[in-house]
Amino acid sequence: MDLYTPIYTNRLILREFEPDDWQDAYEYLSDPDVLQFMEYYPCGEEQAKIYVQTILALQKEQPRRHIKFAVLLKNTGRVIGECGLIIADNDDSAGLCYRLNRTFWNKGYGTEAAAAVIKFGFDRLRLHRISALCDTRNTASSRVAEKTGMKKEGCMREHKWVKDGWIDSSIYSILEHECQAEETAGIKSAV
Repeated sequence: MDLYTPIYTNRLILREFEPDDWQDAYEYLSDPDVLQFMEYYPCGEEQAKIYVQTILALQKEQPRRHIKFAVLLKNTGRVIGECGLIIADNDDSAGLCYRLNRTFWNKGYGTEAAAAVIKFGFDRLRLHRISALCDTRNTASSRVAEKTGMKKEGCMREHKWVKDGWIDSSIYSILEHECQAEETAGIKSAV
C-alpha cells in the first residue's frame, strides 16, 4: 500500500496536493487573518502557484521529510486548507502543521484534519512522537492541539521572530501510546 494514499474522515479527504490546488490555496494564503500568527505575509496568485509547486516538488523527496496534505471537504471536493508533518532527522518524531481557509474556522475541521494526520504519522510512518508549536496568542491553534489529545509541555519564550517581533510559543506533543489510548476513548473516531 502506498503510504500517501488519501485519508478519509467523517467530513474530509486529505490527499497529496495537485497542481490546480493553487487556486483554493490562494484564498487562505492571501488572507492576513489566516497568516496573522505565522512568519509568512499574504501572497499573490503567482506566489500561491509557486507555493503549491514547491509542495509538489517535496512530494518527490527521498526520504520524505515534508508531508503536506490538501484538506478537502468530502461533499464538495473543495480544498479548504492543509495539514502535514515535518519529519525530524531521527525519523521517529515530527512536527505537526495546519492551516485552514478562514471561511471554515470554528467548525471542527482543523481538529478533524490534525487528528487524521496524527493517526497517519503513528500508523503509517511509525513515528514515536508528534509535536506542535503554537504562538501563545493563537488560542484557536492551541485548542486544535489539545482536542487531538496533545499535551502542553511548556512555553518557549521569545524563541522565534515573526513579522514585527519575538514571539512565545507553546509546545504540545503526543506519543504513540497516548494516541492509541485516546483512540480507544473514541476521540479519534473521525479517522
